[in-house]
Amino acid sequence: MKVSVKNLIVAALLLMLSVALYKFFGSVRIFGGYLCVMQAPILLCGLLCGPVLGGLAGVAAPFICSLLFNSPAMYPDTYALAVELVFFGVMCGVLYKTMYQNVYVSLLLSMYIGKTAYEFMMKFLSNAYSAESFLNDVFYGCIPGIIVIIVILPLIAILLDKTGLMRRGEK
Repeated sequence: MKVSVKNLIVAALLLMLSVALYKFFGSVRIFGGYLCVMQAPILLCGLLCGPVLGGLAGVAAPFICSLLFNSPAMYPDTYALAVELVFFGVMCGVLYKTMYQNVYVSLLLSMYIGKTAYEFMMKFLSNAYSAESFLNDVFYGCIPGIIVIIVILPLIAILLDKTGLMRRGEK
């Protein structure tokens, strides 16, 4: 599989943006937990760079944050978050760049599948994780972030496609 240098650079920049946003906003519960600051750049990476680079950026982001900033906790949070972000990047790339789905459908399905994978990983890794804590932590707490993602990321992806900087069918 060939990966263009432009896509590799964009994926690296979005990975760095994910880590930087987590550092600046992740420690503040009001912003970090509610605005999905680590997830948005990974979803954008899947939209712009495809499933392979989106998945690689998704798995790397939580481990880099955990190693550099000692947050989130390595076990079980980082492992579960890595699985969630892998699904975000891969599914967004597959749905948008490979299957040519609508950008909104791609984002919503990717987030649903990723959040569900996060729940299964947390149930598998932690006995204390319940369905109620899943609903509170993952869905209810992220509604502002999901709204921001649904409003801003499609505009960025469509704008970059229209200007010719990133093409939808580009490998």
